[in-house]
Amino acid sequence: RDLDAETRTESCAGPSTQSTWVSFGHDSRRGQQTAASPAIEDRPDSRMTPTRKEHRLQPKSSMEIDEFGICRLLSNANGMLNGGSHNYFVPTGSLHDWQQFLTHLPAGVTAAPCAPQNCVGGYSDCDECSSRCGGGSQVCRYVISQPAKRGGAPCPVAAGHTQSSTCNMHSCYSCEVHEYPYTIYNCSDGTGQIGYHHAIGCGCSSGYGPPDAGGRRTCLSCSLAYWATNAGHLCAPATVVSQVHNDGRCYIYYWDP
Repeated sequence: RDLDAETRTESCAGPSTQSTWVSFGHDSRRGQQTAASPAIEDRPDSRMTPTRKEHRLQPKSSMEIDEFGICRLLSNANGMLNGGSHNYFVPTGSLHDWQQFLTHLPAGVTAAPCAPQNCVGGYSDCDECSSRCGGGSQVCRYVISQPAKRGGAPCPVAAGHTQSSTCNMHSCYSCEVHEYPYTIYNCSDGTGQIGYHHAIGCGCSSGYGPPDAGGRRTCLSCSLAYWATNAGHLCAPATVVSQVHNDGRCYIYYWDP
């Protein structure tokens, strides 16, 4: 059923008229007469409270209705009216009501057979990965979220089919550079020269601390590997009187698999 469909229920009580509510003698799920609710013929003196299920088809809109094994795409080509609108309430409380509407469509309303609907599914029900990093494996089960309808293509495998796949392939190590290394040169003529260093990797030289709540360990002493380039050339190398070097700052984290 179209998610935009508006469903409402109307009740009437009191002496019945000559209009017959066919839905009273049918199971609303199958459109078949049931022993618990035998067919009730309309009688002038009988008192009944019929229930009628309806969908609202708004102006300039379309909606798909699938009831009692009959699926139709309804389109309302009518627009708004002065002081009102071409709203049509499609009765689907019984097979008879649904068929009667399709037989006597209002002006401007068309009904076309619903298109085939292919099966939709995927391996979405998965076990926990065997490792939190460095590469693990997990078993996933195929879940069908929408079965095929009206001759649509079936899913490639049955619901519950299993397959194994890799997971958490990222490295158990992570390097974060918080400050790149650099060198500042002081020259005799008062100008300066800065050497920029580009980090190409980091290493842990003194082991890792205990794991935190998420299983992450932090390197106790992180060092950066880098290569240097000079920039500016604001003074000749012979005029350099002092220099300040910064090795940079980094953090290395390690997760226990």
